[in-house]
Amino acid sequence: MAALKGVWGKIARVNLSTGEVTVIEPPEEVYRKYLGGEALGLYYLFKEGIVDPSVDPLGPQNMIQFLVGPVTGAAPNARSVIVTKSAYNFLCVSTSGGRAAAELKFAGWDGIQVVGKAEKPVYIAVIDDKIEIRDASHVWGKNTEEAETILQKEVLSPLEQRESILRSADMPEKWAALHPAEKKGIGAKRLAAVWVIGPGGEKQVWYANVVTEGARAHGRYGAGAICGSKNLKAIVIRGTKGHPLADKARFLELTRTIQSSEKGDYFWRSYGTAGIGWMEANMTGGFPIRNWQWESWADPSTVLTLNGPFMDVASFVRKQACPGCALHCLYPTQITSAAPLMNGALTDMPDWEAMGMVGGNLGFLEMPGTTPDDPYTGTHWDRAEALAKNQFVTRLHDTYGLDYIEGGALLALLMELRQR
Repeated sequence: MAALKGVWGKIARVNLSTGEVTVIEPPEEVYRKYLGGEALGLYYLFKEGIVDPSVDPLGPQNMIQFLVGPVTGAAPNARSVIVTKSAYNFLCVSTSGGRAAAELKFAGWDGIQVVGKAEKPVYIAVIDDKIEIRDASHVWGKNTEEAETILQKEVLSPLEQRESILRSADMPEKWAALHPAEKKGIGAKRLAAVWVIGPGGEKQVWYANVVTEGARAHGRYGAGAICGSKNLKAIVIRGTKGHPLADKARFLELTRTIQSSEKGDYFWRSYGTAGIGWMEANMTGGFPIRNWQWESWADPSTVLTLNGPFMDVASFVRKQACPGCALHCLYPTQITSAAPLMNGALTDMPDWEAMGMVGGNLGFLEMPGTTPDDPYTGTHWDRAEALAKNQFVTRLHDTYGLDYIEGGALLALLMELRQR
């Protein structure tokens, strides 16, 4: 394994039934053939027979895997993947951004496999090579935001010295003289990263998510329900080892090229996914409206409620990016509404899926008493209220740990059934 770079050569297996933590060391040929976390996770699901239809996805025999790839944690990649047997009894491969992926890599692991079922609520604490199963009774029942805030303060590493990603030996002499690569102290004040489930996952709702940083989600397929079936509330990670890159100088050169390209993408960097999709979907008849009873608004100005510039003016707070990414596609926002329940709530700017499934799909954009076939007659404040509803329902799904694509589809179906 010493010949391979980008991987640590080990995966932690945590058995919640027995409390044992063991280390799996995949052979080099497995790493080369099944490149990346997704392929590696599928390899183990098939290898261990978990894909067999007789294996209960919500039973202790199922395995849920949190995996990262060779460049995860090295800019500009910060993606993790969950691979398991879905609550729907087929394969679940679900990716997400956020700092947790990088922390797992920095802790010296290529993944964590969880099997069995704990007798009571637990979370897994990872500090580099040290992995513990800890009691989670104090956060069971709490939403994702509350639980993450509590748990990230409980897993702290001592102050350590870590060499910067680029060493003087990797750089040309003139460059090294201008940019000395000194060691930097990374201390306990840097909070741990958390993958966590909410009440939806605890109750094993089939479309429950695993959430990190409040709004980044391993969505679809019910990975949160699998965690809930194992009494696993969260995985909390603090890594200090850096990244096992082969040629750091060359890698950083390529990274700068990618980041330069990203910085030229005006709409992504300005509004995230709120800068794309909304107008094209309406023009091409691809916008879900009232459970797909309509696919576009006759008056195109209706959809301007969901465009990036309007959201920016109405509720934008700041930009936030995954480690090393220059796009900043997550936009924390503060809801503006006349309704006390919603006004001032912190959430994220709806991305394209949220605009559609818990925006237009729930009929939030039209004025009362009108249909998508009618001209839009609302004011600036009417648009702000419609946006607030979209944002608040998105927030409810995130905090309860539910997938708003599937949740929005279910709510729209119930609304149409009530309508009929």
